[in-house]
Amino acid sequence: MIQIVTRVALSVGAFLMLASCLLLLAVKPGTSEFVITIINLIMGATMIAIGVFAARLVTRRASSEEEQ
Repeated sequence: MIQIVTRVALSVGAFLMLASCLLLLAVKPGTSEFVITIINLIMGATMIAIGVFAARLVTRRASSEEEQ
């Protein structure tokens, strides 16, 4: 289950980051669209961080179960 969450978090995070970076090139600074784009960029980074954390958690659990 957590592997699915990891994959989804990384996919959604990468999509948000890519879309936000592309939109930053087209949006004028100081507008409300710019602020929303920055918020989306932060959300994408957060989703990627959650995905990486979940992947590390699964890896640590798997390695600790193999040792026992």
